[in-house]
Amino acid sequence: RRAHAGTAVLHQAHIEKEQGQYEEALETLKEAEKLNADNELYALLGDIHYNLGNYSESIRAYNQQAQISPDNAYPHVQNIYNYLALEDTPSAFESAEKAFALEPDTVEVILAMGNLYGWETEYRRAFDYFQQSVQVNPDYATGHVNSMWALYNSGLYRKCIEYGEAIVNKFPDDPDIYGYLGDSWVKLQESEKAVENYKKAAEHEENPIYFHYEIALQYYYDQQYDLAKAA
Repeated sequence: RRAHAGTAVLHQAHIEKEQGQYEEALETLKEAEKLNADNELYALLGDIHYNLGNYSESIRAYNQQAQISPDNAYPHVQNIYNYLALEDTPSAFESAEKAFALEPDTVEVILAMGNLYGWETEYRRAFDYFQQSVQVNPDYATGHVNSMWALYNSGLYRKCIEYGEAIVNKFPDDPDIYGYLGDSWVKLQESEKAVENYKKAAEHEENPIYFHYEIALQYYYDQQYDLAKAA
C-alpha cells in the first residue's frame, strides 16, 4: 500500500511539473520520498531542480538515481548539463564518460557528447558526434539541427545551408532548421532568402519573437521601413 500511495503522489508531482508548478512539485516529492524512494522519483526530482536552476541539488538527485539504477546512462547524461550550467567542464566530461561507457549507442548520450564539445567551441568535433547520432537514428531531428548549429558556428555557412536544404522536407515543421538557414543566408548577405526562411521559422515556432525581430532587421537593412515596422 505504501508503494501504491507513493505512485499516486508521484503522479501528482508529474502533473505539477508539467504545469510549471516546480515549487509545489518539490513539496509533493518530499512526501513521495517518505513513501517510496525509487528511480522515477529521483529522475523527476533532478529534472525539477534543474528547471529551477538548483544545479547542485539536481546533481545530488541524479547521483541517487544512478545508485539505484547503476546500468542507466540517463542520470549521467543529465548531470553533463548540470555541470555545464555550473561551468564545471571537467566534471561534465566525467559524467559523459560514465554515460558513454553504459550506453554508447544511445542518441541522447551521443548528442550530449556533441553538446559538450560544442560548449568547448570544438565545433568540428561536436559535428562528428551529432552526425554519429543521426547515423544511429536518421529521424533524430535534434541531431540534424545540432549538426547545422555546429556548421554555422564553424563559419561554414554554405555547408549549413546545403545541410538544411537536404533535410528540411523530412522535418517541415522544425523552426530551428529554417532559423539556421535564415542565419546562414544573413551571413552570406542574401537578405531575401534569409527573410523567406525566417518567415517559415516563425510559422512553426510557438514563441516567434526572435524570428520576427530578424525579419524586421533584414527589412530595415534593405531600407524597406514599412515592412520592417509591420514585422
